[in-house]
Amino acid sequence: MVKVYGPMMGLDASGSLADAITFSKWKGRNYVRQRIIPANPQSGMQTCMRTMLSALSKDWANLSAAEKAKWLTLAAASVVSPFNAFVQFNQLRMRQYKSPCIDPTDTDASLTLAAITGFAATGGVHQCTISFSVDTLNGGYGVLLHRNPLVDGDASLDEQVHVFLFHTTGTKTWVDSPLTAGVWKYSYRPFTTDGLLGASVSWVSGTVT
Repeated sequence: MVKVYGPMMGLDASGSLADAITFSKWKGRNYVRQRIIPANPQSGMQTCMRTMLSALSKDWANLSAAEKAKWLTLAAASVVSPFNAFVQFNQLRMRQYKSPCIDPTDTDASLTLAAITGFAATGGVHQCTISFSVDTLNGGYGVLLHRNPLVDGDASLDEQVHVFLFHTTGTKTWVDSPLTAGVWKYSYRPFTTDGLLGASVSWVSGTVT
């Protein structure tokens, strides 16, 4: 960072010039630095953690007041909000390839998985629509969706591309895009509100054009 005075023959300057340098201000002082374009890593683990973060952040609003209250003790111990405690706790579980849960004090994995039928992948132009039906909720909380363009086999953490979190029965859909033309295969692992992670469901294929 280089401090400057009277930048660009004016009092202040901001923005980038010729994709090479950037003018800005910090604590009242003008400065100029090399323009750096942030990286956007897309490794399997990074994609996995991003999908879980997105799902958890959106689902917090769907929890009941009683469910949110279950995170108060952990939040106080970590000096964070209950929302942050919910996200951090379940992100850590995801790193260990464990499913998210709604109560941090109840992770005994004894509940029954949701009854899910009609899992399908419908190909389209540069995209594939994933759909399934939750017929009976039981203790189900969601599914981890995996994608593999090559071969069938057990789903791995690096292949996770989306997380469905649900509190009701009915049809669930998600559009995976952009994709290159070809056959893409999908599988999922269901899980319960208390952390039971089920086995991988057989892969289904969608042809993308």
